[in-house]
Amino acid sequence: GSTGANLIVVQAGYSYVAQSEHSISECVDCASFDIEMDDGIFLKASYLYSFKSIAVGLQATHYVTGDSLEQNYGIILSSPY
Repeated sequence: GSTGANLIVVQAGYSYVAQSEHSISECVDCASFDIEMDDGIFLKASYLYSFKSIAVGLQATHYVTGDSLEQNYGIILSSPY
């Protein structure tokens, strides 16, 4: 039988915010306003376990600079198409 494979991925990147604006839909007398979000550097670590053609895993992202969320976590489910 086929056994699964473990994969650990570590990434670093730069998040660029081109424009950030908030407005209220269907509001006639409401002004939109800018949301102050800076660009920033992030680190991402992922753990994947693949079995046959499906991979499942967890990932964590930590923003080192900027005004983005300081950390976020996610679940990964992938399959080739």
